[in-house]
Amino acid sequence: MSPLRPRAARLVTAGVLAVALGVPLAPTASATETAASAPAGYLVQTATDGQTRDAAESVGVEPTATFDSVVHGFAADLTPAQATELRDRPGVVGVEEDRTISPLAPQAVHQDAPVVPLATAEQAPGNWGLDRIDQPNLPLDGQYRHTATGAGVDVFVLDTGVDASHPQFGGRAKLELNTIDRTDTDCDGHGTVVAGIAASTDYGVAPGANVRAVKVLDCNGTGTLSSLIAGLDWVSKNKRGPAVAVMSWSYGGSPMLQQAVQRMIDSGVFAASSAGNTGGDDCTALPRAIDDVLVVANSTIDDKRASNSSTGRCVALYAPGTRIVAPVPGGGTASYSGTSMAAPFAAGVAALYKQARGDAPATTVKKWIVDNAVLGKIDGGDTGGTPNRLLQTGGL
Repeated sequence: MSPLRPRAARLVTAGVLAVALGVPLAPTASATETAASAPAGYLVQTATDGQTRDAAESVGVEPTATFDSVVHGFAADLTPAQATELRDRPGVVGVEEDRTISPLAPQAVHQDAPVVPLATAEQAPGNWGLDRIDQPNLPLDGQYRHTATGAGVDVFVLDTGVDASHPQFGGRAKLELNTIDRTDTDCDGHGTVVAGIAASTDYGVAPGANVRAVKVLDCNGTGTLSSLIAGLDWVSKNKRGPAVAVMSWSYGGSPMLQQAVQRMIDSGVFAASSAGNTGGDDCTALPRAIDDVLVVANSTIDDKRASNSSTGRCVALYAPGTRIVAPVPGGGTASYSGTSMAAPFAAGVAALYKQARGDAPATTVKKWIVDNAVLGKIDGGDTGGTPNRLLQTGGL
């Protein structure tokens, strides 16, 4: 996979500038005709790497990225005529528009919270969610009990990046790849929060795991189909041992993305995904629509379904996701809510499992997590056919 290059400004910019300067535009074509023939972002999937090169050369374009692990193909700016030509070319599996994805925006409470030093594996947790996932019943007992720490397991966070210098990661975090822009910092903060819930020292489920961040979303929390596939492609090729991934974003139907997520999982990477924050059934969107992905909904401190947590039969279980204290860029902490906060709890438990039980296939890990969840605890948990299960560490 070659790194993505930010695309140049579209030709429409020239028209806007000309109007602003009062310069008349030559009436060579209507605005509709010009827009219809202007280059736009596309992804081209091919059957082999050799056909990737040949397909790009056949229409005279330079790819902005190439993929050779989870899918074969490339991203490029193409005219509609070039896209049509490639669709008809032997060896081309498919051509898709490189659309933008929107973030699963969490509700930021931004209450700074003091760091609670943890001396042992049985201590007062940094957030209530840790306390909830190690016991089947309320009330909370003020402890987070675990034997495993996730040491030796890599947690891939495909998100907005990570503040690797945050003291809560203790040198265990690294930004591995940026597929979306030229800013190698977590200028949004979402990725640092997600990574912190999964694996920070005082606020994480697996405080010994490594965080390997892949920045696929920009400073606004948005990304593209090509940035997602480039990240998945890299993870598949660069995993070096027990690995889990957390994906707190959503994208509509895409054959290339569906294959990319599935093949990353097939390469040995367990995957957890947020259920969505619409309050309805979001099971048709990726990556939730893939059976091997563990989809996680949001529960509250008093064991209720969060009102905006998405539902549906694709959801495997609930996990704490409301007012969760976690690290944020710059060295501090804040409280956040959303299914983006729930998914990394499950990723953290998967990291504990892989340290304690070995590097099992993703399907085995998912089954164990589902089987060890506690049943019937969430008020409103069966809304929309959602299974009423609550994540547990299961004594790991």
